[in-house]
Amino acid sequence: MIDGYCYRLGNSERIPAQVELTDDGRVVLWMAQTHTNFSLQDVRLSDAIGSVPRALHLPDDWVFHAYAPEQLSAVFALAPVPTWVKWVDGFERHRLWIVGAIAVTLLSVVAFYQFVIPPLVVGVSNALPSSVYQAMGQQTLRTLEQLDVQASTVPAERQAALMQRFNAYVQAHETWFSKSQPKLLFRDWKGVPNAVTLADGHILITDDLLKLLDHDDEVYAVLLHELGHVHGNHVMHSVVRASLLSIGVAVVVGDASTLANTVVSAGTLVANMSYSREMEIEADAFAARQLNAERIGVAPFIRSFEKLESTHERKQPSAEENQPSSISDWFASHPNTEERIRRLRQFEPIMP
Repeated sequence: MIDGYCYRLGNSERIPAQVELTDDGRVVLWMAQTHTNFSLQDVRLSDAIGSVPRALHLPDDWVFHAYAPEQLSAVFALAPVPTWVKWVDGFERHRLWIVGAIAVTLLSVVAFYQFVIPPLVVGVSNALPSSVYQAMGQQTLRTLEQLDVQASTVPAERQAALMQRFNAYVQAHETWFSKSQPKLLFRDWKGVPNAVTLADGHILITDDLLKLLDHDDEVYAVLLHELGHVHGNHVMHSVVRASLLSIGVAVVVGDASTLANTVVSAGTLVANMSYSREMEIEADAFAARQLNAERIGVAPFIRSFEKLESTHERKQPSAEENQPSSISDWFASHPNTEERIRRLRQFEPIMP
């Protein structure tokens, strides 16, 4: 007679139980002063892997664990242990093999992230129909409207001038925007000097940003930056990338503990933020090239960054808060302003 406890799959309640193997090859389960007989062929002993205690699997999803697991092995281990089980068991007992396996796994993850994810993101994004882009863009716009985004109060004359300049550029480069047709939207979003690109190519620029950037070339530079996001399909790439990473994490981690999920989610966040910074740098370069092509130069673009930075500093006057931090940079979706300006200056013409 082997003492232990029994539970049913899907139920965590442990019931004290006993198991015995009779001389005629029957398995008897004693539980709550009742007993049930099973054929030995209907009973399965779990494989011996490392230090994991073996369990006896019974019909009707019952599982028996012995207080002394070695008794189960002695009584019920009648079938030979499969070769793969022996291999796994031996693998788990050698620390060097475990370290090697971890190293190979990490290298595989890095290689997948670097060489498989990028072309996969582009392929999936290009395969999506335009209707998906439009639906995502409209949904984002509805969400913004729920955040108290109102109709613009910028004078109609300035809106018309900026719209004309924007549309002229888009029409001259319409072949660059295959999945979406860029459209400029003016909105009043109190306290938010910003421009936002939506998945369908619509670009929303706020009144506060237009008040801050009093020169139209500065606004035009920002709009070219946003058009760089549209040209690079950055919004959809970000969505697809985040989805692929989340699916990959779910497949690898599965039903993990809260701590493990938190750690993995943080890693996914860092990966996405890093990718977002790359897209910002790419959009900056796009805008700089277009400004130079139109003989405007990058000076208005640099001034727009300086004005935005001065607004940010007024909101956070503490010198300590403005100190660069390598840790905070990991979690930043945009490169810091100094870095962006430094990169833009590389596009300035070299004076003879």
